[in-house]
Amino acid sequence: MKIEFYAKQHHFKEGSSDVQRLDSSIALSIIRQNHTPENLAIISSDRAGDIERKFMKVFGLNIQVFRKENGSWKQTGNSDTCTLKELSDLSTHSS
Repeated sequence: MKIEFYAKQHHFKEGSSDVQRLDSSIALSIIRQNHTPENLAIISSDRAGDIERKFMKVFGLNIQVFRKENGSWKQTGNSDTCTLKELSDLSTHSS
Protein backbone atom coordinates (compact mmCIF):
# COMPACT_ATOMS: atom_id res chain seq x y z
CA MET A 1 0.00 0.00 0.00
CA LYS A 2 1.05 3.57 -0.58
CA ILE A 3 -0.44 7.03 -0.86
CA GLU A 4 0.21 9.77 -3.38
CA PHE A 5 -0.63 13.46 -3.03
CA TYR A 6 -2.68 15.41 -5.58
CA ALA A 7 -3.42 19.05 -6.36
CA LYS A 8 -7.18 18.44 -6.60
CA GLN A 9 -9.64 16.25 -4.76
CA HIS A 10 -11.29 13.34 -6.57
CA HIS A 11 -14.78 11.90 -6.09
CA PHE A 12 -15.53 8.83 -4.00
CA LYS A 13 -14.92 5.58 -5.93
CA GLU A 14 -13.02 7.46 -8.65
CA GLY A 15 -9.33 7.67 -9.38
CA SER A 16 -7.18 10.78 -9.48
CA SER A 17 -5.79 12.27 -12.68
CA ASP A 18 -2.08 11.64 -13.20
CA VAL A 19 -1.62 15.26 -14.27
CA GLN A 20 -2.79 16.34 -10.78
CA ARG A 21 -0.20 14.17 -8.95
CA LEU A 22 2.24 16.27 -6.94
CA ASP A 23 5.97 15.73 -7.13
CA SER A 24 7.11 13.56 -4.23
CA SER A 25 9.98 15.97 -3.51
CA ILE A 26 7.57 18.77 -2.49
CA ALA A 27 7.44 19.24 1.29
CA LEU A 28 4.04 18.54 2.86
CA SER A 29 4.26 21.86 4.69
CA ILE A 30 4.02 23.59 1.31
CA ILE A 31 0.93 21.73 0.06
CA ARG A 32 -0.85 21.26 3.38
CA GLN A 33 -3.88 23.57 3.71
CA ASN A 34 -4.50 23.02 7.44
CA HIS A 35 -1.43 23.85 9.54
CA THR A 36 -2.73 23.04 13.02
CA PRO A 37 -0.84 20.17 14.69
CA GLU A 38 -2.88 16.98 14.31
CA ASN A 39 -2.44 13.22 14.43
CA LEU A 40 -4.15 10.66 12.25
CA ALA A 41 -4.29 6.98 13.17
CA ILE A 42 -4.65 4.52 10.30
CA ILE A 43 -5.59 0.92 11.03
CA SER A 44 -6.20 -2.13 8.86
CA SER A 45 -9.99 -1.93 9.28
CA ASP A 46 -10.12 1.60 7.79
CA ARG A 47 -11.63 1.85 4.32
CA ALA A 48 -9.50 3.42 1.58
CA GLY A 49 -12.08 6.12 0.82
CA ASP A 50 -12.40 6.99 4.52
CA ILE A 51 -8.64 7.46 4.81
CA GLU A 52 -8.69 9.79 1.81
CA ARG A 53 -11.48 11.84 3.41
CA LYS A 54 -9.65 11.94 6.78
CA PHE A 55 -6.50 13.35 5.15
CA MET A 56 -8.59 16.12 3.59
CA LYS A 57 -10.51 16.89 6.78
CA VAL A 58 -7.54 16.78 9.19
CA PHE A 59 -4.68 18.06 7.03
CA GLY A 60 -6.29 19.61 3.97
CA LEU A 61 -4.42 17.14 1.76
CA ASN A 62 -5.76 15.41 -1.35
CA ILE A 63 -4.50 11.84 -1.40
CA GLN A 64 -5.10 8.65 -3.32
CA VAL A 65 -4.55 5.20 -1.82
CA PHE A 66 -2.76 2.69 -4.05
CA ARG A 67 -2.35 -1.07 -3.90
CA LYS A 68 0.02 -3.33 -5.79
CA GLU A 69 -1.51 -5.54 -8.46
CA ASN A 70 0.61 -7.85 -10.61
CA GLY A 71 3.70 -5.77 -9.85
CA SER A 72 2.09 -2.40 -10.71
CA TRP A 73 0.63 0.28 -8.45
CA LYS A 74 -3.14 0.71 -8.95
CA GLN A 75 -5.35 3.46 -7.53
CA THR A 76 -8.06 2.09 -5.26
CA GLY A 77 -10.82 4.06 -7.03
CA ASN A 78 -13.57 1.43 -7.41
CA SER A 79 -12.36 -0.30 -4.24
CA ASP A 80 -12.64 2.76 -1.96
CA THR A 81 -15.12 0.77 0.16
CA CYS A 82 -12.53 -1.95 0.86
CA THR A 83 -10.55 -1.95 4.09
CA LEU A 84 -6.77 -1.76 4.01
CA LYS A 85 -6.67 -5.41 5.08
CA GLU A 86 -8.92 -6.41 2.20
CA LEU A 87 -6.79 -4.40 -0.24
CA SER A 88 -3.63 -5.96 1.16
CA ASP A 89 -5.14 -9.43 0.75
CA LEU A 90 -6.06 -8.58 -2.87
CA SER A 91 -2.49 -7.42 -3.49
CA THR A 92 -1.08 -10.62 -2.00
CA HIS A 93 -3.31 -12.81 -4.17
CA SER A 94 -2.50 -10.91 -7.38
CA SER A 95 1.28 -11.39 -7.02
